[in-house]
Amino acid sequence: MRIEVNKDVIIKGPCLVSIKQGTAIISGIEVNEKIEINDDNTYTLTTIKDSDIDTNCKIIAEYQTLNWHNIANQLYGKIIVLGDINSGKTYFSNMLINIHRKGLITDADVGQSSLFLPTFVSSTLFHGFSLKLDERNYSEIEFFGSITPSTNPRLHISLTLRLTERYNESLKVIDTDGWIKGFHAYRHKMELISLFDPDFVVIFDEHIYNSLPDEVRKRSIQIKKFPLQTDRTRSKRKEYRKNKYKKYFKKADLVSIDIRKVFGTPKFNNIINSWGELLQLIPELPCEGYYIDRNTLRGLLVGLTYKGKVVGAGIIKDINEGDGIVKIQTPVKQVDGVILSNIALNEEYEEVRVKFNKC
Repeated sequence: MRIEVNKDVIIKGPCLVSIKQGTAIISGIEVNEKIEINDDNTYTLTTIKDSDIDTNCKIIAEYQTLNWHNIANQLYGKIIVLGDINSGKTYFSNMLINIHRKGLITDADVGQSSLFLPTFVSSTLFHGFSLKLDERNYSEIEFFGSITPSTNPRLHISLTLRLTERYNESLKVIDTDGWIKGFHAYRHKMELISLFDPDFVVIFDEHIYNSLPDEVRKRSIQIKKFPLQTDRTRSKRKEYRKNKYKKYFKKADLVSIDIRKVFGTPKFNNIINSWGELLQLIPELPCEGYYIDRNTLRGLLVGLTYKGKVVGAGIIKDINEGDGIVKIQTPVKQVDGVILSNIALNEEYEEVRVKFNKC
């Protein structure tokens, strides 16, 4: 197959790409000989010279280049990537550290997390080329406890910056979520920009670009979205999270945690002193403080800590106030603390929203 210079070709694996003549770029990786794609995802192959290519990949489309490669080459320092869902933010973020062969990516998308599980903010350092962000190993994680920043925007910003500022890298990239519509989403992104103080703001959405203050717009680069519609519908995104949970907990064991490290100090049967408030686990009247059905707590997704550091996720399986023990399903071996979320997982690893109700 002969491809002219500055063409983008959308290919789908699994397949093999062999360069007979010329040079091509896939996910920021320069290919001079061959590269194997082991999954059924789509990738953009960009030619930087007239090229002869031999491939068994499925060819989805071919068009004049979006110029992502050249734009990424010119970016440096602190970068934040903004855009709607399915716009190409994560692909571009991974491309950046591949092209520069260094850097840190903070995955701030708690709904469609690539590096770790949904409900977590995570980060990774460049340790080699990778076609996809979710093929990289995470370096650090923080537990947010929800699949959208809208539940606690400032906590989400705090955790994102905590991971990003933990490393002294010359290239830092924040890959944000797709929550961009409405005043609260706009304020969330503006506060993140203000506190991160990026050198460049990469934007995949014209509406976002036009709404930015002049000072931020001067540092902004608007690039074209990925031109093809993907199948990331709401149901597909939900299925993506379910599969992430299922894979993570596949080899989990049960660990026992002191109930005081999960909810607080038991006061009476089914009543706990939790963060200075009473937490009642059965619908008994009169109700005091907060109430949550103990059956709802079975299945609650939690973040786990060890020596002050978030080390993984768990699922509450049983609560026994008499023994003062909470049993948690997790692949993590060493745990000394628990952070609660507002999400439970059923036996099929599907999400159920949990509420701690005021009596």
